Amino acid sequence: MFFGGGTIPYFLHVKQFIGLNNIWALIIPCGINSFNLIILRNFFSQVPDDLIENARLEGVSRRRELFDIIIPMIWPTLQVAFIGSMTVVFTAFLQAAVSVLSELSSC
Repeated sequence: MFFGGGTIPYFLHVKQFIGLNNIWALIIPCGINSFNLIILRNFFSQVPDDLIENARLEGVSRRRELFDIIIPMIWPTLQVAFIGSMTVVFTAFLQAAVSVLSELSSC
């Protein structure tokens, strides 16, 4: 993460918002980081308002507007965010694995 606050604030946020002893406590904090939020926010702000307004004039529901108009437009950005998140997770795993393997091989 780019703007990590430390272990104690991380623990308190996970405990408050997600809960402990839960698999989602491992998945969600890695998937939602500040870099991805900045990228997605900037892309959402660039979606033309006229396109959404025309869809509403045609009588399209909010759900259909999201799934048929907005998500196909931001699909490449979602893929970039996913690849970035998986790279961070894999790097953390690889660092832990290398640390443990080097310690085990020295015994």
